[in-house]
Amino acid sequence: MDGFADPPVSASTIVPVVRPHLPRLGEVLRTAWQDYQLLRDQPDSALNRAGAATRSMLVTDFVRTAAHRLFAGVEGTSMVDRYGRPWVSLHEGCVQVRFKRLTRGLRVCPSDTERQTRLAYHLGDPCLPGAPEATILTAGPCVDDSGASLMGTHLVCHFGDEPLYSFALPDSTAIPRQLPLVPLSAPIIRSARTVVCERLDGQTGVR
Repeated sequence: MDGFADPPVSASTIVPVVRPHLPRLGEVLRTAWQDYQLLRDQPDSALNRAGAATRSMLVTDFVRTAAHRLFAGVEGTSMVDRYGRPWVSLHEGCVQVRFKRLTRGLRVCPSDTERQTRLAYHLGDPCLPGAPEATILTAGPCVDDSGASLMGTHLVCHFGDEPLYSFALPDSTAIPRQLPLVPLSAPIIRSARTVVCERLDGQTGVR
């Protein structure tokens, strides 16, 4: 589709696509966090003794339930689960939104698997060979260092490990914050994607 054929698209291009859905994305994350808190804060809750991975999986389950409920029948969107995690498709699949926890710096937990690297550079999903490349956005909660308090919710476009721009949720009039202050130029992005794609194509298997 014109303007979306070379992901990731710019913040100015993505604004009209995501703006109608920012409140709903924020509600998905807040609802999931509230459900998690309700269970965690029960007297003598065993969840307080669970590890971070277990707690993260539980939040993911709550996010999936809320996302399917809140995006059901919403015009211009479609919902699908990939490996147990919900994804929202926008703009006829040219924009894909996933849900993951974000750090204070709006990064996602690092991963060196081929799939996560390709997603980080908007190179398509190797586990979905028929799916075209798309701009990947990450909607996620930011929590404090203790993991006890929700500090905010954001929709972020990353390039590799770095955030390119972000939207605060759930404000539908949020202005995208450019990160870093001097955004990467289109030629730099194209060059980096080419290098990463060539490196990954030289590897075998998908981890």
